[in-house]
Amino acid sequence: MAERIRELLRALQDTESTPHLDGVRKRVRLNPRIGLVALQRELAHEIANSLGRAAQRIEDALTRLEELDEGIESARRAGHSDEVSKLVAEYNDHRERALRCVRDLTIQREALGFRRHDEVKAKYPVPAAKRSA
Repeated sequence: MAERIRELLRALQDTESTPHLDGVRKRVRLNPRIGLVALQRELAHEIANSLGRAAQRIEDALTRLEELDEGIESARRAGHSDEVSKLVAEYNDHRERALRCVRDLTIQREALGFRRHDEVKAKYPVPAAKRSA
């Protein structure tokens, strides 16, 4: 990860001037050693926060799928086929959302240099789609 942060900092040096980048460059130039360390720390903090938010979106989506699954089973037991159909459609829509969240986390990890994503798939298994029947 530290190497990836260094690569991002090198890319920062080669990027055209913008007001935001000029401010970052100024902070680093004021005290190059301390500024660079502080910038590395800030980048690592932002990366961790971003990955955490992405993971939380997946966890929220999976929790909602569990809630919908319970609702589907309850409606089935009660014999409410119209309600089952409605909940199954909502479940499948939400499942697609969960899959997009997992995909987004995978893309974000790829951008950071992670090449293996088995742990993401293992930690956040998205259940199969449901049928109304």
